[in-house]
Amino acid sequence: MIQKILENLHRLYSMDSRPWIVGYSGGKDSSMIASLVFEVVMALPLEQRNKEICIVCTDTRVEIPAVVARVQSELDLMQACSDTHGLNISSHLLKPTAQQSFWVNIIGRGYPPPNRLVKNSKSQVS
Repeated sequence: MIQKILENLHRLYSMDSRPWIVGYSGGKDSSMIASLVFEVVMALPLEQRNKEICIVCTDTRVEIPAVVARVQSELDLMQACSDTHGLNISSHLLKPTAQQSFWVNIIGRGYPPPNRLVKNSKSQVS
């Protein structure tokens, strides 16, 4: 199964030069995807590692500092690996400005917090 996924990723990588943006949260699913992307690119000869790939995580400023520090450390390790092996992969931890942070929007601006109840014209949740 993993071999088939790697083959598909290699095929997609080779199809065109459009950059990839890979979402990363530090959880098991996104960690596996990032790992597979690194494995595919590392298997290529250096001259074929031309697709720009950005591993992106967003710090919503809701997580505790220890979680954010762990994710930043993992992104730093990915960047170091890419730099060492010429993978053309960059990693980024994005953060909203203080004025656009989750808590300012919820408490300061009164935006409704996320929830699982969605009401729209097509379906009503009771």
